[in-house]
Amino acid sequence: MRFWIEDAFIDEKASKLTLKAIAVYVCLKRHCNKKGEAKIGIRKIAKEIGISKNACQRAIKELQLSLLVGQRVNELSPFGYYTVPSVGTELSHHEGQKELGIIKGMENKKQTLKDLEETRQKMIAKMSM
Repeated sequence: MRFWIEDAFIDEKASKLTLKAIAVYVCLKRHCNKKGEAKIGIRKIAKEIGISKNACQRAIKELQLSLLVGQRVNELSPFGYYTVPSVGTELSHHEGQKELGIIKGMENKKQTLKDLEETRQKMIAKMSM
């Protein structure tokens, strides 16, 4: 079975991501159904692209902060449920926060998209060291 990645991802988004985040994004896209949902565990992603589990988790957080990937956590399942929308229809700031749950209590803190971008840049800088 074939999969594809939008030109817009390469043209607009890839240059702002680490190589590991790009590899994780490609792997998630490969496992997506027609609705843009992928059901796959972090260990399997890491194994398929040849990185550690921890590096995979950091890459997923980077993609979440970029609003390119959403994640629903199911405590009863070892798999992650990822939403990978088409580029140009990324998760909205509010929708991404609510679905991702990556920043707990964010509705109360009113953190802006600018704050998320700053956090993402700091995380990328830290990973580059």
